[in-house]
Amino acid sequence: MHLPDDVALQTSNHHGRRLKFMYRLWGDWIEAIGDDHDALFDAMLDAADCFQSSTFDALHGYYRSGLSNLRAALDLVAIGALGNLSPSDPVYARWKQSTARLVFPREQLRRLSGEPASTLLFKQGGWMNGLYDELSAFAHSRPDASDGAMWESNGPVYRPDAFIRVFAGQTATYVACYHMVKVGRPSFTPPRKSEAIFLPPIATPEGERMYRQLFGI
Repeated sequence: MHLPDDVALQTSNHHGRRLKFMYRLWGDWIEAIGDDHDALFDAMLDAADCFQSSTFDALHGYYRSGLSNLRAALDLVAIGALGNLSPSDPVYARWKQSTARLVFPREQLRRLSGEPASTLLFKQGGWMNGLYDELSAFAHSRPDASDGAMWESNGPVYRPDAFIRVFAGQTATYVACYHMVKVGRPSFTPPRKSEAIFLPPIATPEGERMYRQLFGI
C-alpha cells in the first residue's frame, strides 16, 4: 500500500465527521458563487478548486499543500472583490492581462471598502492579515512549515494535529472569503447551511460579532 493511501484510510477513520463538514462547506461555496458573472465569479470558481484540493491533500497527508491552497483562495477572492469595487484599478487591469503581479490587495480593499468592513477586515495586524501571514508560511515552505516539519518523517504520514490544523485553517479561510465576497457584493448573504463556521465553538465570540455586524444577521 502506498503511503498516501494509508494516510487516507487513517484520516477517514478518525476524522469522518470533519471530512463530511469540509465537503459540505465546499458544496455551499459552489452554491454561493451564483449566476452573476462579475469579477468575483471566476475568482470564486478558482477558489472552489483550492478548497477542494485542500481537502484532498489533507486527506492524503499532504498537509503543507493543503494549507498553501488556502492562501491561494484568499488571494483569488480578494482580487475578485477588488475587481468588483474598482475594475479600472491599474494593477488589477494589468493582472487580468497577465502583465502584473497582484497578491492579497489588502490595502486597496481597505481604502475602497466602507465601514464597518475597513475596521473589521482589512486593518493592519487584524485577524485576516494574521491568517494570510500564517498561510503564507506554508506557501513558502518556511523551516517550521515544511512537509518534513509537519510529518516529522520523510513521507506522507498520518498526523492528527496537522490534519486538524488544515481543518481549522480551512474553516477560517471560508469565513475570510465570505466576508470579502460581502465587501465585493454588498447584497450577498452566505448560505445558511454554513452558518456554523461563523458561530462558537468554531468561531470566537469576536468572530461571531463581526459576522452579525457585517451581514446584519
